[in-house]
Amino acid sequence: MISDNLLSRPSFNINMDSDGLLSYLFLKLGGFNGTINGYNNSDDLILSESESVEKLWSNSFIDIFIPHKNAYTIDQHIIKTRGCDNLSFSTNKINPHLIMEEHIAADKSYYRKYPFSTCLLILSILEREKKITKNLNFFKPTRKGFRFADVILRADGVLDNFVDYKENVKHWAKIMMDFSQDGINTTALFDYLLNLNDETARERGLMVSRTYCENGLKKDGGFNKLKSMKENIRILNLFMATFAKYLNINVNRNSISFSIYKGKRIITNANEFENIPNIDTYAFIGVNKLSYTTGYNKSDERIDTEILV
Repeated sequence: MISDNLLSRPSFNINMDSDGLLSYLFLKLGGFNGTINGYNNSDDLILSESESVEKLWSNSFIDIFIPHKNAYTIDQHIIKTRGCDNLSFSTNKINPHLIMEEHIAADKSYYRKYPFSTCLLILSILEREKKITKNLNFFKPTRKGFRFADVILRADGVLDNFVDYKENVKHWAKIMMDFSQDGINTTALFDYLLNLNDETARERGLMVSRTYCENGLKKDGGFNKLKSMKENIRILNLFMATFAKYLNINVNRNSISFSIYKGKRIITNANEFENIPNIDTYAFIGVNKLSYTTGYNKSDERIDTEILV
């Protein structure tokens, strides 16, 4: 089962945003007993306990696609393109376009791609395989005037996608509910989403975004380049603690030392994919657009900090 492999990982490197935090907490709800061994910004930066690039690429990652064969990844990006749609990936690459419905870049099918977050993918897998069976009550109100369900649906812009790409959201909502085998929480979230009107969906998304910005993050609850790395981690810890409280999960403070790995991000045409050597991370971010990073190297800097796990 997918969840057995997923939950047995010793640790994960997670995205520095609300989707990364929620993905990790959903894993804990499913029985994950590991820890966080690093962070990434889905761009050009990876923090990791690993002491070499070679060891880095044998880690497990949430919400970033890494083609190196020893890297275990769970993400939701388009990772195939026309002309390379025969690419095969081992069972250590978990992606909705591999396990649910295939979509590729440089093709009209791109426009029907998965419109949700990695945390919703993880939730659906854990409910499908009966690792989560109880009602998690995502509809508790917050002091900010929105529900915790709105926080979950703000991750990766799901609330905006509902307004902008409604038919695709409806299409994938059915796929997700079926895939989860009518999981109680997956079903409740999508029932809630599909019954919002456009004005309310936009308003709830903006309210959540405003809360992130007021606390120093970007509007998606993510890494803010204008702040120091330690300050970003401090703020993410605050949101981790808040999310954990709503989900009734215990998290503990852990001292950790990170190596800093930096790569070069490049955006190019999708049809260049086959001609690019040594891609470290990538995703097709438009029907004909490829974003990739290459040349990750370990910096001389380190970060000693505390995180919540």
